[in-house]
Amino acid sequence: MRLDRFRELLREQLAAHPGIASIEEYQVPSTTGFAVRFSDGVTIRLRAFATAPPGGDDTSKPEKIVVKSESVSGVARAPAGVPVRPPYRTGRDAGDGPFAS
Repeated sequence: MRLDRFRELLREQLAAHPGIASIEEYQVPSTTGFAVRFSDGVTIRLRAFATAPPGGDDTSKPEKIVVKSESVSGVARAPAGVPVRPPYRTGRDAGDGPFAS
């Protein structure tokens, strides 16, 4: 995701939160940031930067937007032939080890 689209997404997500009173842009020498003021009066400043590895995203060309495909139920499925494993868990919730009941 390119920086401009990320900033738009970030602004949308922040604006949807009921605890945020306002979002204002501010300029610094190398980028634009957001000053986010919460309903309790606290203000934080956020800045986002874009980097790419050598030979990475060519910003002179239009962004290629990739969307994850979903099944009919809305749950993403692994590609054919890729084994699906449950997440690895340890400790009290794992059901094994010293905390097993």
